[in-house]
Amino acid sequence: MGHNNEQKFTTFFLLILILALSIGVFTIFKNNFDAQYKAKKESSQEVKGDAKSVDCATIQPLVQNVIENSSLPRKWYLKESVKGTTQSEILFDVVNSSIQDTDLEFFTLKYAVDKSENFKEMEYSKAQKKWLGKINLDELEVGEHLIKIFSDINGCDFAYAKELPFTLSYPVFVTWTLDWEGTDVKNSNLDSIVEISSKYEIPVTHFFNPYIYYSTSESRSKYITNWIINRKNLGDSVGLHLHMYDKYVTAAGVTPVEVKWGYNGYGEGYDVPTLEYSYSEFRKILSLAKSDFQRNGLSNPILYRAGGWFADGEILKALEDSGFVADSSGRTSYVIGTNKLVGPWKLSTNTQPYKLNMKDQNDTQNGDSKLWEIPNNGLDSWSFNAKQMISAFTENYSTGVSQNTKVVTYLSHPQGFEHDYSILNEVFTYISEFSFNTDSGPVIFVTIDKLPMLSENR
Repeated sequence: MGHNNEQKFTTFFLLILILALSIGVFTIFKNNFDAQYKAKKESSQEVKGDAKSVDCATIQPLVQNVIENSSLPRKWYLKESVKGTTQSEILFDVVNSSIQDTDLEFFTLKYAVDKSENFKEMEYSKAQKKWLGKINLDELEVGEHLIKIFSDINGCDFAYAKELPFTLSYPVFVTWTLDWEGTDVKNSNLDSIVEISSKYEIPVTHFFNPYIYYSTSESRSKYITNWIINRKNLGDSVGLHLHMYDKYVTAAGVTPVEVKWGYNGYGEGYDVPTLEYSYSEFRKILSLAKSDFQRNGLSNPILYRAGGWFADGEILKALEDSGFVADSSGRTSYVIGTNKLVGPWKLSTNTQPYKLNMKDQNDTQNGDSKLWEIPNNGLDSWSFNAKQMISAFTENYSTGVSQNTKVVTYLSHPQGFEHDYSILNEVFTYISEFSFNTDSGPVIFVTIDKLPMLSENR
């Protein structure tokens, strides 16, 4: 009896042991199966309508390659620009070079600016095979910025991202102006002007002098006029420049005066300061000039620069009342000619465009007129060397981001341009290092009439 009980106990113990071992083996197998199933589920998604599946090991390098090859159209962007070309946003895209359309549902491309958590999804264009994004520049301050492009892949641990840097700046406008003295110009000088304009992609603001219709032959004045009109058709602009030649003043019905600064190399009255004439007398002279423009196929001028920079409140008021939009006679303090006449201006090389105060033309803060002053703050290439003219530029802009819109205006003369040629090449070579056209900086070469402060209300 005792032996039977002992045998039953042994059998029961063995059964318990076998059961425990079976449960243990089953548990190990189940855990291993669950782990494999989970891993397989995380790394694989079945594509509807297709026998293949997309796993992380396959799709991750493809998405990474797409992100790695992303780029912006340019590095430099501007807060303000020439009318009609201002960019208020960055439009950029990421090209799909290797990912099948059937795999696109498993991930999205996203982007954010300056590490912002407010990311946006890029829209995919199947027709263009690219993802599209847009950045609103109006929402950003000027400075250095980053666009971060990254992706979420369903079921995959994917952390790759690329940062695309760009610079947002206010523009630095550079204008190159030519003061025509009203006498003939050598064709070689005209060719040199075209050469520099083309080489540096800089349009010219011509302050044209209608005295040429009184000082040269009809055929020659017509040749020069056609040259000017052709240049205007190519993007230059044309304003008015006057010296108080006796012959021209008389033709306007005004009696010439005798006050001179002391240089009449271009004709009698060339060196008479314009401000020696009254408001009413100058209105008559302006009327003749505008008539000469119209008779010879030139449009009505809205820009003006006085000979010898001699313009005071009466002259400036006459300009405003005659329909002019801007004067560009303002400059630094100066003494001119053998008679050492003191000029009326006391501006600096970093003075920016301002509305004129007719009681004090040097007051840049309290304008009381509609007439703009666009100072000749870049100096002139007859009286100054390249180093001085470059210094005038760097006083307004040196490098990097410009915190405000700037304008730098240079002056040259077609007469005697062989003197100016090498100086301007050196100056514009330096400035071109910051050209917006070559994506090197915020500098835009432009004519005066295209400046935002002049064109926005016209």
